[in-house]
Amino acid sequence: MTEIALGINRKKQKPYNVMILCYSALEKRHLEQYFRIAEFKVIDADEKLISFFEGNVADKPKPAKEKAETEIETDETEIEEDEFSEEEIKINEILLSFEKIDILLIDYKPDSNALVLIQKIHQMYSKMIVILMIDSIKKDLIENILQTKANAYLVKPISKNVIYDKLKIILKRDDLSQKVVIGYKPKGVNFQEMHIPPLPTVLNKVILFDTEKMGGSEELENIIAPDKSLSADLMRVANSAYYGRAGSINTLRDAITLMGLKTINNIVLVKFRQRYTAKLRHPLYKKYLEEFPILIGLIALDLSAPLNLKPLNKEIFIHSILMKIGMTMLALNEPEKYLHILEQYGNGARTLVSIEREEFNTDYVQIGLKVFKTWHFPKSMSDLVEDQEFFVADIGKVGDLDRLLRLSEIFALRLIGRRLMKEEIELVSAILKFYHVKENITDLFNQDYYHHIQSHPFFELL
Repeated sequence: MTEIALGINRKKQKPYNVMILCYSALEKRHLEQYFRIAEFKVIDADEKLISFFEGNVADKPKPAKEKAETEIETDETEIEEDEFSEEEIKINEILLSFEKIDILLIDYKPDSNALVLIQKIHQMYSKMIVILMIDSIKKDLIENILQTKANAYLVKPISKNVIYDKLKIILKRDDLSQKVVIGYKPKGVNFQEMHIPPLPTVLNKVILFDTEKMGGSEELENIIAPDKSLSADLMRVANSAYYGRAGSINTLRDAITLMGLKTINNIVLVKFRQRYTAKLRHPLYKKYLEEFPILIGLIALDLSAPLNLKPLNKEIFIHSILMKIGMTMLALNEPEKYLHILEQYGNGARTLVSIEREEFNTDYVQIGLKVFKTWHFPKSMSDLVEDQEFFVADIGKVGDLDRLLRLSEIFALRLIGRRLMKEEIELVSAILKFYHVKENITDLFNQDYYHHIQSHPFFELL
């Protein structure tokens, strides 16, 4: 007997219709992939619904004025148009979007419009399955969730096996209860036990150093000088062929003056990231954890001019070095497993995030967000981490720096020998078209370019 897929309604012999309302484009894309694998039909939300869902709690419609308990309606009673507020009419129109939906996954935040939608859905579509997605388990949040009368809740990030197991119960698929729909069960990562190294004091001070408020080379020298290894690296770069000053730079202050704050920042970032990976000596770790972030940053700097994004140059390198810090933390905590993940990723068949979620029930993006929170980094950097894995459908929803670094990442992947996925190739074309740049620019980033750029001092630091 042929097994019926989880996504097929056995009574109607057709797929369940699923809609996903999610703040994170990356999270939404992976959930859509999981549902399609199990043969569910994913229905896109219209713009009005998305706009309302993403609106603030202040945008919530106010309930229509209720009649007094003593007021009795008769057949002759006429309902005046103004008995329904504009907001009520608006949400009723939005609710029509759910008419054919069987399963709704919705991001739940207490101060969002999600609660309004859920309450109205229960009134109009009592048979719809509603599953809430939450960021963490907290007592007050769980109490709020129970009041929504949703069918289930899931804690993000959500792996495909977690969502499949939940749906097998909700859809009463006893025939699949002892089977794993796809893949194997991830063991997950214990966030409480995960080791995140502290942010080095020198790195923090250099990143925050402002020449206008804190002074010049002398003050920066006082911050760096106690770290003898870093000081030696800065002197070596200053005297490299790249600057054409072989042997002529004799003091740390002269090196700082020559290279400038931005370059000093970048070197400090490269060296401290390298210190985190010092014990991970496998060639794949060197390629993806040390060389890959540097290559992305250098390509982005070269791409910024043709894409007319040179004003971003001050931000490019710090973001390229740090945005994939979650990869490093996963590797430090699970070195053998993460090596296996990188081997799979190198085949170019699947995204890194999808592979990580199968093994760890989380991914480098989520870990990166945790690291930045631990290190008290600004929200702007966290936003970049969250948006970095976008594809064509999200190209208008992210910023210039996201697009520039994503394009540079794909170029970098090609240069280090990883086969590109169809979606990545399509994204390259879409981003270049977005900036009105001809596609033949990709020819410039070839193996000759790769060979030449490896003589850059940042690679020599490795």
